[in-house]
Amino acid sequence: MKFSAKQFLAVAGFTVFMTGGAYGEALGRYGADADTVTISGISSGGMMTVQAHVAYSGTFKGAAVFAAMPYYCVQGEKFSPKHPCVASTSGTDLRIASLVEITKKWAAAGIIDPVANLNTAKVYIFHGTQDTLVHPGAGIGLNQYYRSLVKDGNIIYDDSTAAEHAWITWQSREEVNSCTIKAPPFISNCNTDPQKTFLQHFYGSVSEKVASLTGAFVEFDQTEFFNDGKAAEQSVADTGWVYIPAACNKGNSNCRAHVALHGCTQSHSQIGDQFIKLNGLNEYADSNKMIVIYPQTKADPAKNPYGCWDFWGYTGDNYAQKSGPQPRMLKRIVDRVTTPG
Repeated sequence: MKFSAKQFLAVAGFTVFMTGGAYGEALGRYGADADTVTISGISSGGMMTVQAHVAYSGTFKGAAVFAAMPYYCVQGEKFSPKHPCVASTSGTDLRIASLVEITKKWAAAGIIDPVANLNTAKVYIFHGTQDTLVHPGAGIGLNQYYRSLVKDGNIIYDDSTAAEHAWITWQSREEVNSCTIKAPPFISNCNTDPQKTFLQHFYGSVSEKVASLTGAFVEFDQTEFFNDGKAAEQSVADTGWVYIPAACNKGNSNCRAHVALHGCTQSHSQIGDQFIKLNGLNEYADSNKMIVIYPQTKADPAKNPYGCWDFWGYTGDNYAQKSGPQPRMLKRIVDRVTTPG
């Protein structure tokens, strides 16, 4: 697939995005390497990262999780900010052994991919010590959960940074908060480079980030990745975004593919392009031939007013399984990008 003329934009200022039709363009087939697909996310996006990684562990080879909880932690219970899965300070009340057992049971039944895939997965966990929204106990529990399934040496767990609830980036632009601030757009600088750290963990080595982007942002249709085409009914936006480095602009690119998931109140309709442009991934994507996919939720006043990814069951009891509408959408998006054009 080649870019159309209207897909190129002035990336230096990051203020202009290509717009397609009512539902954007059909997502292209780029022939990305299916064996190197990874995923990351913050808060509810971090929780969906864990769900997609565990449910489709044959697809996602690595996961980077910021400020999130263990797999299937809420278990469809009534959710509130006082629920142990976000309010725990120690992680001892998160039923980790039970969650691991459920994971193995579902894998044996084919509801999720085999847990053997997780043994060799690469996992990066970041949880700030000052997080007052998803408390540090959730990160402790997530680390314990993954250590029950992933081999020693394949997990990096950063639990020593005095960060509030945010995606942590190396970017230092005006819109980026300092490390201890919890405020929109929930993107903070802690004088570290987590993107380099987790990409190196995933791939072994990475080239240094570029100073200026050379690729293009493309708005794509998300509705086609649902059986009935009704993305909004699953609190998903009609369109998402993808960053295509210039080196990946062909139907047999053999580039890597990475999915990056925003958190609650961070979708494009809520904060514009700030998560997409400030997360710190695109600059590494350019120098490391990596397509970055930015799926988008849509707030639903009745069941999901903050535009969160589903980590408690508003899309149905299967929300954390392969048949769950949102994890299945992510799998289908990846399948498209890794298909030769």
